[in-house]
Amino acid sequence: MKKVNKLAIGTWALTALVTASLYSAHSVQAASSTPALPAANASKATASTTTTATTPAVSYYTKDGVWTGVKKLNHDSVTPLIVEAEKRYVYTSTGGKPSTTNATFSLNNKTYRYLSTDIDTHAKLLAYLKETYTQQASEAYIQKYIIENNGKLAQLVTEKASMLEFNRSTAKMISMTDTARVYRLTVPYVKDAHPVERMLVKFELVNGFWKINTSPSALF
Repeated sequence: MKKVNKLAIGTWALTALVTASLYSAHSVQAASSTPALPAANASKATASTTTTATTPAVSYYTKDGVWTGVKKLNHDSVTPLIVEAEKRYVYTSTGGKPSTTNATFSLNNKTYRYLSTDIDTHAKLLAYLKETYTQQASEAYIQKYIIENNGKLAQLVTEKASMLEFNRSTAKMISMTDTARVYRLTVPYVKDAHPVERMLVKFELVNGFWKINTSPSALF
């Protein structure tokens, strides 16, 4: 058996260790000197893998704020239709355009007021309501709450304010056909002061547009 030369082995090991250290230092220096990807290119690379899909909000009004109607009825479009119908009910039930010339009169010990000139005839009022209601629902409201005096439409002066926020209502379809549907509305109160109200509302397709087939007085 040959004797191991301990001095030779030690010298070889030391040489290998120094060589490895020098190689490692050279690798680190080379890596640090490699130019980084420019920021613009990095942004471009990120942008190429990211897409943003945006769905335009559906509007039922012209740029001038004129109501255009609802052609496709679903749980999303029910609320805008209800809100517009409420506006027309409130406008009508408060006499129309505010004016100091809106005369009042007494009949059977009750005070009535004439409607403003834009809705003071049956034809005008019916056309106004039919933008959101069916003719049947509109006629039911007119017959119950509107009278004619001296050739002009009038209504009993009352103070009525709803605390329901129909703009926050949600809708769920209960039944449907091609031309008629029923939705259940869930309507919260202002500041959620009371438990929500739930009501059934009928809709009917009229000349390509969906109208409310429930009398406004029963709804609001």
